[in-house]
Parts: sequence; C-alpha cells; structure tokens
Amino acid sequence: MSNKLRKMEKDKNKEPLVLRNPTITLNNSDVEKMKTAITRDAMEKSYALMVAFAVEILEKEFGYGDYMQKKFIDHAFDYFEEVKTDNKKMIAIINKMQEKIVRG
Repeated sequence: MSNKLRKMEKDKNKEPLVLRNPTITLNNSDVEKMKTAITRDAMEKSYALMVAFAVEILEKEFGYGDYMQKKFIDHAFDYFEEVKTDNKKMIAIINKMQEKIVRG
C-alpha cells in the first residue's frame, strides 16, 4: 500500500475537527459603545411599541381614523426624537406621568 493510501486510511479514523468559537478582545470603550447601542435600540423599540398601543386604543376606544392616527404617530416620533438625547427632559416626562398615575 502506498504512503498516500495509508495516510488517507489513517485520516478516515480520526475524530472530526471541531471548531471553537473565536476569542475576541474588547477594550472598555468598545464595551461601552455596544451597551449604548443596545440600550438605544431597546429604548426605540419599546417606544415604538408604546406608540402602537396608543394608536390601537385611539382607534378602538375613541374611533380615531387613519388620518388622526397618522398625525398622532408623526407627532409622537417627532417628540421622541426631540427628547431622546435630553435625559433631563426624559426624566421630567417620566416624573410627570408618575404624578398623574399617583393622583389618579
């Protein structure tokens, strides 16, 4: 038997090669950028969901049509763009909402 055939026979009996997940190195600024991006994405998605809930309520409970729903959505997202980079304004809005909930 030739050397090539022996090597092929030997290779057939070996365990298959298992690839490991690659190891990566991140510095603190990379981690902070990732956390910021993930947080912003989660905030935007949750805001969109809350607007969707509000639109459903406006339609089903108050009979708002397509025109008013679109107008509401446009205003809601414009306002969100305005306040999402201003933490003080965002906190003020949250506090105002909490006060309304407490007062009933």
